[in-house]
Amino acid sequence: MELKTIHNLVSELEKNLSINLLNKNKIIKELNVILSNSIENNINKNINYGVAFSGGIDSTLLAILCKKIKKNFKLYTVSVGEGEDLIWAKKASNYLKLPLVAKIIDFDEAYSVIKKVTEILNTDDPVKVGIGCVLFSVLNLMKNDNLNHVVTGLGSDSLFCGFEKHRVAFEKGDILNECIKGIKNIYENDIKRDLNICGHFNINLICPYLDKDVISYCMRIDPKLKINKNEKKIILRELALRIGLRKDFAFRNKLAAQYGSGFDKAIGVFTKENGFKYKREFLNSLLKNQEKNAL
Repeated sequence: MELKTIHNLVSELEKNLSINLLNKNKIIKELNVILSNSIENNINKNINYGVAFSGGIDSTLLAILCKKIKKNFKLYTVSVGEGEDLIWAKKASNYLKLPLVAKIIDFDEAYSVIKKVTEILNTDDPVKVGIGCVLFSVLNLMKNDNLNHVVTGLGSDSLFCGFEKHRVAFEKGDILNECIKGIKNIYENDIKRDLNICGHFNINLICPYLDKDVISYCMRIDPKLKINKNEKKIILRELALRIGLRKDFAFRNKLAAQYGSGFDKAIGVFTKENGFKYKREFLNSLLKNQEKNAL
């Protein structure tokens, strides 16, 4: 399935959607099989590839499943300074006994990455740029290792209620609509961003959570098994526990990529250093400078 067809898939599923997956133990067993099949079907056994790795539940679960089915891969993580994601990525990779390629980025390089990602995405949106910088830096490491395929955890937050907006919707009793809306819009909001950055490096983007069968199955899971007032992505975390992940990794309360990597903080520092009040103003100034240089 092409990633850009997700909106149409969800629209079709929505017409006759039945929330009929209610048994937690049964779901955990079936979800394990479905996610494993997605990895088998979407990652050719003859390729070498990298997993964009933050030590969070999404990428860690993918790493475990890839290891179980003996895929040939390395984990890749980056951080501006020694950020939280880097610390956890090192812990998790050691625990899983998987090779990790990690890089600490200084502020000079961070500025160059922010500038380049702003240009590639042609946006002054701090969230898109911050997340894009993480992927850009990971792909830069992968390219140095001559890898042309990256596996990411994109889609997990939308499918398993991992955003704060899901908690708000849950408390309002509108969680199902929020889930459907998020998955429908994931191409415009997230996939296009990542495809543009992957295109810059000529690297293939692989998203096991966005496989057709995974989406179709997860939409039928009772949202109460995904989220409550205290926890998000519950069923996914319990699957990870069931197949051997330690509890502190499975239930880690991870920051969003732009924060855990330190790129959002870097954008904030450069915003102040360049005399701007808002991050969007600083990023817009980079775009304007690029336009001037292009003339």
